[in-house]
Amino acid sequence: MVSFITSTYVSIDVIVWSICIGANLAVLLGYFSKNYVGVFVRRLLDSGTGEENAKTIYDLGLEKQFIMKYLLRDLSSLRNTVSVIGGALPKVKVTAKNGKEREDIDWQSAKFYISTRNEEKARHSYGTKFKWFYLPVFIVLSCLCAWGMTYLVPYIFSLVGLS
Repeated sequence: MVSFITSTYVSIDVIVWSICIGANLAVLLGYFSKNYVGVFVRRLLDSGTGEENAKTIYDLGLEKQFIMKYLLRDLSSLRNTVSVIGGALPKVKVTAKNGKEREDIDWQSAKFYISTRNEEKARHSYGTKFKWFYLPVFIVLSCLCAWGMTYLVPYIFSLVGLS
């Protein structure tokens, strides 16, 4: 009888470099969040908190930012911090080129604001820009650490008797 059960072995190098890549991707995502999404939140905070200070993305000068529009859709994580007047994005009927009608978001009338209870969260999450020069420094340091760990972890395992 032929056995198809094989043992799988993942080397320490693969594990260490996977962690390094994951950490670098997390830092890049944090940079994007603080610098790209943060522009919108900081502009809202500068205009004040509460519904009375609500602004459209056109008022804030971000109408051409299609990624921002995607991040502001209903039920998105950014909308846990940023609120819209009416609780949901306003819809408008649009006739497509093929003659079919569909609902689209009316970005010109969607007014966003940060409620007073979310002000501290918004300032903490998006308040200051992430300095760009930290990115290459972090990437170089994390790669050096990963390279060192590929030699250090097997050495520690040999001391403990796991290898």
